[in-house]
Amino acid sequence: MDYVLSNIVVARDFTACIGTTVGVSFAKWRITIPSFPEGFNEIDLVVVVVVLLIIVVICYRFVIDHS
Repeated sequence: MDYVLSNIVVARDFTACIGTTVGVSFAKWRITIPSFPEGFNEIDLVVVVVVLLIIVVICYRFVIDHS
């Protein structure tokens, strides 16, 4: 769980850096969920995609190493 949470933080910072470099604000790509508490109610789609890619790579590597 700690590893997944640290990946989320890195992905969020990574997308912020990429957005700054390219000149695109990823803040407009966030989805607001009104039922969540304020400050925790935004889902960043770019971060979700990056985290899912990291998880797939880790799981794929684990399967390859243990075959």
